Amino acid sequence: MTAASMAVGPLFLPQPFPGDTEYPFDALQQPLRTVVYMHHVIIAYQCMIQVSANTFPALLLWFVAAKFDILSVRFRAVTNVKELHRCIREHYRLLRYAKEVTLAIRYIALLCVTFSTGAVIFGCLTFMSRHSWSVKAPFLMIALCAFVELYMYAWPADNVMSTSGDVATAAYNSLWYNDDPASQKILIYVILRCQRPVTISIPCVLPTLSMNYYTSV
Repeated sequence: MTAASMAVGPLFLPQPFPGDTEYPFDALQQPLRTVVYMHHVIIAYQCMIQVSANTFPALLLWFVAAKFDILSVRFRAVTNVKELHRCIREHYRLLRYAKEVTLAIRYIALLCVTFSTGAVIFGCLTFMSRHSWSVKAPFLMIALCAFVELYMYAWPADNVMSTSGDVATAAYNSLWYNDDPASQKILIYVILRCQRPVTISIPCVLPTLSMNYYTSV
């Protein structure tokens, strides 16, 4: 959306190219004008294509959340000790996988949060300035898209926190009282482990990424 709005900007703004640039030669003569215009469009496209790189980690978070949700359903459907032990082993493997995912994408999330927050701040500052609407419009679009990109990370991260913690409730709602004492003790450790939900954060750099963090931004 941002790249497209910048590409069609000269159709509505008093400027010949998407970017407000100056050249040491006459860039308004054809075919040089078309070449320069397409160069600006390609630059805008390359700057915004990084959204695709940020989409993949967000999809990984949705996948982890879905796995936790499926595991909760399986815990509620447990009918014997064998199924309970299978769910406990699956929970252990899922926690390891979730840790690998969060460690792999947390620095990508940090870059996304940093640049999105900066785009929101400076875009809104420009919007509140006394410049003309022709100057405000592109920055407003950039700020809105930065909000969407930040939301793209905060929503699945918050969902992973919720679904990883819901496993404890699902385990407690299972037929644990029909199991032997050894299985009940193992289930207690599962419930205790769920008290520390899976989060995406970097100590002293990035706080826990969630909807609360998004609303604070």
